[in-house]
Amino acid sequence: MPGPAAPRKYVRDAAAAASRAARQLTPAARRCLDAAQAQSRQLDDNHVGTEHMVLGVLAADREVADVLAGAGITAGLFRAQLLDEPGPSPRGPIPLTPRAKMILGLAQPAAGGDSGTISPRHLMLAVIAESRDWRGRGLDGPHHLEKAATAAGTSLALIESALLRQ
Repeated sequence: MPGPAAPRKYVRDAAAAASRAARQLTPAARRCLDAAQAQSRQLDDNHVGTEHMVLGVLAADREVADVLAGAGITAGLFRAQLLDEPGPSPRGPIPLTPRAKMILGLAQPAAGGDSGTISPRHLMLAVIAESRDWRGRGLDGPHHLEKAATAAGTSLALIESALLRQ
């Protein structure tokens, strides 16, 4: 079941942030986004959401996957935390959800702002920041990485610390 719809302002903010960040993606981060689309297709979903972005990074970036595995989060555990999402995958590019677009925008400050390039590690840090941002806006909805962290006996804060040490 999909989470609640994002408010219009969030959708606008996310689209603008993603547009700015897209120019700063490293080839490795682009591979992660391509892998996120592939994960969405594999799950027969009709969108690329935060859960697909995490799966994409796990599939395409060994360093970040190792950090998450060190925290007890593997692709298998993460996939087991996913909710069933309706809808067959469309042909062609699968659209990013507003929350996935916001992750791209939040990766920019993690990468050092306008001058930095966005790597897979920055994408994962942005997934964590997006969870805080979403709740800070008073919104509720599934956050699959947080559920997986809890299932693994860890927290987003510990994962964030490990990623920052990387």
